Amino acid sequence: MTSDEEMIERLRGAERTVDVRPSGDLWAGVLARVPGERRRRVARRAAPAVACAVAALGIAAGLTLGGGTGKASLEPADLPPAPRITRLQPVTFTPDEAAHLVVECLQSGPGPADPARFQPGGLTVWAAARDAAGATVILSNPSTFVDCDVPADAAGRLDIDGAYVYSWGGGHDAMPRTDLELEYAGGSHGIGGGFRNGLEDTRTVHTRGGRVSARVARVTATTPSGEIVEVPIQDGKVVVRTVQIDPPEPGPRPGEPGFEDFRRNNLTLFDDWYQANRPVVRAYDRDGRLLAATEAG
Repeated sequence: MTSDEEMIERLRGAERTVDVRPSGDLWAGVLARVPGERRRRVARRAAPAVACAVAALGIAAGLTLGGGTGKASLEPADLPPAPRITRLQPVTFTPDEAAHLVVECLQSGPGPADPARFQPGGLTVWAAARDAAGATVILSNPSTFVDCDVPADAAGRLDIDGAYVYSWGGGHDAMPRTDLELEYAGGSHGIGGGFRNGLEDTRTVHTRGGRVSARVARVTATTPSGEIVEVPIQDGKVVVRTVQIDPPEPGPRPGEPGFEDFRRNNLTLFDDWYQANRPVVRAYDRDGRLLAATEAG
């Protein structure tokens, strides 16, 4: 039987014969892997630097040195022009101005109207909005809505004596059933704008009156040319007004020979032209979400 002392001595002898150093083949493999591992570490560290260098080259490609100063200036890429934005302003009138305005609109002619000849018929100012060219005023009584145009003079003041009615319509001023309802008096009419580049600059005013729901926080009108008109909300009422240069009507112009026959025989052509030039009215909520869109004018 082997004693404990003999067993311990035998284990100590076996321990002394164990060599824990790697063999030559194993160590050579380790040494061979070191350069490759170093290259991989360098590559991992270099990748972000290469990406930055590529981005820097891309930026540098858009830089030009100007004036010999050594300062670089960035040439922006070609971008579409920002749309022109016009902001209509709400218009209010004193009681005397409103009474005067109603009579002048009913006369629809130059010069002061005769109050004895033109009775207001219960019409009052429903709402109005203006731009640099003038104002669109919606008049109303319990059964009628009237679209009246008030031009601006050279100083930008509204010329009430020059007010002119362009359209009449029925209806009642009720709360809207949808977020955007343009159902009151409005339409399209031309205004003389002089000449531009040797050609007559006849502008068209597209107008409409309506109401918006309490959810609507912003109303815009976009013309076919891309101009955006900001429309004020007045106690739930909106008066849409755009002044734009529409292409000539097809065929003979009003007043020219053959105009009436041409229009009577080409109703679809005229309707397509009219629809193509109407602005698009959009209503948005407070978060900028589109609630409704319709055409006006």
